[in-house]
Amino acid sequence: MGEPNNEPVSLNNTGTYKLHDETTRGLFFYWKIQKGLSTRAAALRIGISPSTANNWYKAFLSDPDNYEMGKKSSRPSRAVSKLQDVHKQHLIEFFDENPSAVINDAVESLTSLFEGLEIKKSRVHEFMKDECNLSLKVATLHPLPRNCDDNLQRRLEWVQKWAVTDMDFTKNCVFIDESGFHINMRRSRAWSKK
Repeated sequence: MGEPNNEPVSLNNTGTYKLHDETTRGLFFYWKIQKGLSTRAAALRIGISPSTANNWYKAFLSDPDNYEMGKKSSRPSRAVSKLQDVHKQHLIEFFDENPSAVINDAVESLTSLFEGLEIKKSRVHEFMKDECNLSLKVATLHPLPRNCDDNLQRRLEWVQKWAVTDMDFTKNCVFIDESGFHINMRRSRAWSKK
């Protein structure tokens, strides 16, 4: 038999977990049952943890007729997603038009456009991240005409006009600008392609 797949996999900084395939389990049961080694000796021979081997053997003894050699997931299988390519296209267009919209807005948009669709916010959020490739980023907002050629020319003319006067803008001028007020009335984060 080939070498078992015992590659360590890190899980959220809580330690490592080794993925064992059917071959590894088969080797363990070969050494345990066919060759008569102890659980610990069989586990050490193939390079797995004795506690893992103990769990496998206990599960085997509890129901030998229905024991499966493959890895058993602790999570139940997820149902097929209700969201498909048409929903993906709609969400991408929706967030292109409304980058600072929230997930509630996306859910409302989906349920109003696609009749009979009932879906949770968490599933829409997961779909947006995984399938639509969208992520929430800090938005740097600037007024569109801020640096257009027209405005740059007007600023230059203004500076040239007042530069020849006796006005000292550092001592006797107050500048009022509304752009900061309008920008700060929006959300500071927006959805964008990753």
